[in-house]
Amino acid sequence: INSKGTKLNKYQIFAATWRKQVTISNHEIIKPIVEKYEKLIQQGFMVEHYSREDMFKEGMEFTLFEYLFGLGKYLSKRFPTLFGKYDIHKADSTDSVGFNLTTICLNLAIKKMANLQEKITQHNLDEFERAMVDAIEFVDESLYSLLSFKAHRKNKKDKGDHIHHTEMQILSLIATAFHLKYDETLSVRESWKDNQKILRTNIPMYYLYDVLREDWRGSGDTKLKDMVLRPNLEETSRLLQPISRVQWENILNEWFETQLNRSETKRVVVQDKEILFMKYIYKTILTHEESHSSYQIDHVYAVNRLKQAASAGTGLPISCVANLAMIPESLNKQKGDKTFPEFFDQKVKKKEWTTQMVQTQRETIKHVIFSDPVDVDIPKVAKKDTITREWYVNQLKNRFKLIKDIFFERVVQ
Repeated sequence: INSKGTKLNKYQIFAATWRKQVTISNHEIIKPIVEKYEKLIQQGFMVEHYSREDMFKEGMEFTLFEYLFGLGKYLSKRFPTLFGKYDIHKADSTDSVGFNLTTICLNLAIKKMANLQEKITQHNLDEFERAMVDAIEFVDESLYSLLSFKAHRKNKKDKGDHIHHTEMQILSLIATAFHLKYDETLSVRESWKDNQKILRTNIPMYYLYDVLREDWRGSGDTKLKDMVLRPNLEETSRLLQPISRVQWENILNEWFETQLNRSETKRVVVQDKEILFMKYIYKTILTHEESHSSYQIDHVYAVNRLKQAASAGTGLPISCVANLAMIPESLNKQKGDKTFPEFFDQKVKKKEWTTQMVQTQRETIKHVIFSDPVDVDIPKVAKKDTITREWYVNQLKNRFKLIKDIFFERVVQ
């Protein structure tokens, strides 16, 4: 009948139809609810029965929708590495994470979310919330040192703290940890003592593995259900099984071959997967302090020189992972489009550096590109670059082999 009306999304429907009332002990969950209503009031809306002072009174009741709304905002504030930074400008928008996480932790598939108000009565809300947050903390601790490692790019606003995962991927890790630790009564399982050690090792590995495979493209609802809500999770969870070297070899080689097929000529984009992989490699080489302040991710072979060669042919895989490295920021800015050997020679000729200073810098570069700087020089004829696709691809293959050696030696346990 009302064909021109605006269709409600599922959260708006829940807000209108759920009647379950809950009390919220955690004031950090109440605060985003208040922020939402305050923003609506500032926009000229009237919020029925709303009083800022009453919101924090003991025993104050909220709807289940309000609780899950506030929970999502609270989680973003507390765990930005997992859920993205909280945006005060979107204080009135509904985040899905609180709804989805609660649903899967209550043994419901996402498509069964409408049944939440009946399911949530099975537990004391405070105890259930503490168990959920405990599982989030476990995953956050397992991934934090990697995800917080900076790999910022030269002249880019992105400072290397981009979220690489989808919401469903991170929820699969959290919900698996939740169900492996807690039984239906929220008691800690006896098997958790052993399983938590396995998860601490495997969670970072599966995180990267799934990102490289693009395993969570699309909504991921069904995949989340299949991974978490399965019989005998303690025996069947993939997270309790290590990823074999053969599996790693297959996915890394497939990923690399895909990159070699790129034909970039003008627009060069370093994709999220390359940056994430670099974090895993350089986390074993640089300190967090170095990644935050004195190093940046950039191309070993300068983009502008590769573009010149690419424009004369069918393009080159300029932003291939094998052409990336974490380079000292001050040196990277000084050398510009020069190769490392060219830059060192210039410094000596101008008498700005001694041979000893060059040797020191050469060792620094060798440490982060995994070979002598001479190995990444560009061939010339009559002072002009002679970059061919065959030569460049061969260089990338050689360097990717070095990178894989580092990965298997230092990252895979």
